[in-house]
This record gives sequence, structure tokens and C-alpha cells, in this order.
Amino acid sequence: MVKKKMSLLILFILFSIIITGCQNIAFLNKNESSTDQNTNPAELYELGADYYYGENGKAQDYKRAVAYLTQSANGDNAKAQSLLGYCYEKGYGIAQDYSQALYWYLLAAEQDDSFGQSALGYLYEKGYGVTQDYSQAYYWYKLAADQGDSYAQGGLAYLYMFGYGVKQDYNQAFYWAELGGKQGDEYAESALGYLYEQGYGGVKVDLEIAKYWYGLAAEQGNQYAIDALNRLK
Repeated sequence: MVKKKMSLLILFILFSIIITGCQNIAFLNKNESSTDQNTNPAELYELGADYYYGENGKAQDYKRAVAYLTQSANGDNAKAQSLLGYCYEKGYGIAQDYSQALYWYLLAAEQDDSFGQSALGYLYEKGYGVTQDYSQAYYWYKLAADQGDSYAQGGLAYLYMFGYGVKQDYNQAFYWAELGGKQGDEYAESALGYLYEQGYGGVKVDLEIAKYWYGLAAEQGNQYAIDALNRLK
């Protein structure tokens, strides 16, 4: 019965992807000139990214971005798959759908795309579109973090700090938080603030350094860091 339900779920996801792809192609045919149309996955990704970010003379248009990214992703372009997954996760240009986000992230991650791997870690950490599983979160974060992904490094710091999916280890938490923090990841910066505030991870309590890292995270809107700064005034 479980296998039957899984098979039906997979068929449903694939059917919805086909329908969405057809709708996106129709959208492009209606709205784009023939000079903007091609079948090269790399070029289609670039067009999708331009519309997503509003760069290279393209006005930001998430719906158009999704249309191009879908075509590129179906052509097995890992960058398009991960960015398309993000659009589904956030509901940019298309209805929010965590199961579709998971699908595209996994395809990208299997091609060793760090964005896809880090995003999978996040979905497993939060339980979005999948059963919450900290061990899986750790697995995907680690793959991405080893490639230098700052968000994944911040994610690992969090898991190590609280012992989620891995044995609690403040030294490892500090190691990954420092790597991510130096790249400007707000969660890693906030983690560094916490570690310096508490004196964990092989560092002495230093409230000035803690406030420094909290401040950097707060500038990016990190609520925990904002609350910590108010607490330490």
C-alpha cells in the first residue's frame, strides 16, 4: 500500500511538472520574440537568471524567470534546477510548492550543486515538504559546506550548537560558524555572537565581540541577533 501511494505521489508530481512546463512554454511563445527563444539549457538558464535578478537589461519578472528556468531545468541544468526549486519554495512567479522545490533541489544536488544541497538541508531541517530529519539536514549541509557554501556552514553551526542530528560539539559549531560568518551569512554571524556571548567553542566570554557579530547579523534582519543586541545593551 505504501509503495502504491508513493508511486501515485511521484506520478502526480511528474504530471504537474509536465503541465507547468507546457504552460510556461505557452507563456514564452505568447510574450517573447523569436530572437529570445532557444533550446540551449545554459543560455536558457542565463535568461531565467536575468529575469529573476533583473539584470542585463531585463526587468525583474519572476513569472518569466520561472518559464525559462523550467525549460533549462528540464534540460538537466543544475543551476536552473536549484534556482527553480527556490522559486517553488518561496512562491516566486509560481504557486508555492515545497514538494516541487524538493524535487528540483534533489536533481541539482545529485549533480553536486551546492545551492541545491544547502537548500535540501534547509527543507529537512525545517520539515518543509518532507518529514523533518536532522540527520538528512546534516548530510546535505555538510556536502554543501565542504564546497564553501556559507548558508550550509551556518546551518552546520546551528546543528552542532544544539546537537540536532549530530553530537553536540561547540568546537565544531565555532569552526563552521567562523567560516560562514566570514562570508557574511547572517545565521553564522548570529551563531558566532552566541558562542562569544556564552564562551563556548574554545573562546572566552567576550561581549564586545559577541555584539560585533550580532550586529552584522542584525543588519541583515536576523531577529535573534536583534533581540540579543537589545538584551546586551
